[in-house]
Formats: sequence, structure tokens, C-alpha cells
Amino acid sequence: MPSVIFKGYRIQRTVSVSQTYSEAKVEAVQRGAPRCTACGSLQLTHYDSYERRIKHISDNGAKYLLVIKCKRYKCKHCGRVFRQELEGILPYKRISERYANMLVAEYNKNVCNKTIAHEYRVSESTVERAIHKRYSQKLKEQLNYECPSIIGMRAAEQETSNGKGMYEEYKRTENNDETDEIRSDTGV
Repeated sequence: MPSVIFKGYRIQRTVSVSQTYSEAKVEAVQRGAPRCTACGSLQLTHYDSYERRIKHISDNGAKYLLVIKCKRYKCKHCGRVFRQELEGILPYKRISERYANMLVAEYNKNVCNKTIAHEYRVSESTVERAIHKRYSQKLKEQLNYECPSIIGMRAAEQETSNGKGMYEEYKRTENNDETDEIRSDTGV
């Protein structure tokens, strides 16, 4: 039985073990005192417990179906009932973030969605959602890059026929306020 699947969880027992897939019952370990998600109060009571079934990949690459025992709390201050947050697992998802990253890594190796879905025991739409999420995150990161003030010009590398660089020619026309166009002596 493996000692650690990933941080924040304690193994209660391993239900089944195979070469391709294993099932383990685990319990989420709470770090510190939980807080109410609505008001931030520490005055909570244990409301009830429930189980979540999550697909996960461990550090050594083994695939697991984790049956996680989770808790729900009720706030004494505002009366709200909420679920315990799980590390590495988003709300309403049945696969861990690490598992989703593995699906995308397989896709990046030019493996088709149908093969990935069959190998990792998920639906093709789950594979497609994981891929779409990763690429939309990358697109948002790229859109946040700062745009350079002069696009496509290298200062001293490109020279015009009069020996001045394109950048110097642009600065000269900018300072004269004659026009916004870049002028050169090439006759264009």
C-alpha cells in the first residue's frame, strides 16, 4: 500500500490494486481551523459527511480512483452550510488537477482524444474540456503580455540606404511631427 498519494490526504485503506488502475479510500486532512466561506467565522459545527469519487494520478504515475471522505460544516454565525475545500480538486469535478494535466500532456504528444479517453477511463468530452481549459488559460496569459511600443523593428540591425537604422529614421520623423509613417531613402 502506498504511503502517500498526494499532500493533504490520508489513506484509510486500499480497496483494489491492479496494474492499470487502483482504488483507495482516503480522508481529506484539514490544515488549520476551517472558516466559513460567507462570513469568515471560525464558529462552525460538523454538519455531515459525504464521499467523493475522484480520478487521480500519483507521483509515480499510478492511476487511482480515490473515494474521499469529506465534511460539511454549518456556520453558527450566519447559518450557511458549506463543503470542505479539497486540495488539488476543484468543486464539482471528478478528476484532480494533476489528472487533467496528464490528459493535456497526452494530447500534446499527438494522441487523439478517443485514445486518451479510453486509456484514462474518462469520456471524450472530459478530455476536450481539460484541453480547452488549459489552452484558454494560456491564451489569457498571452493577452496579458505587455505590447512593445514599436512592433517588428530592431534598432540597429536593419539599415536604410543612408546608413541610418530604421529606428533612428522613425525617431527623426516622430520628432519633426511631419507624419506618422516611417520614411527611408529607398524611394518607397
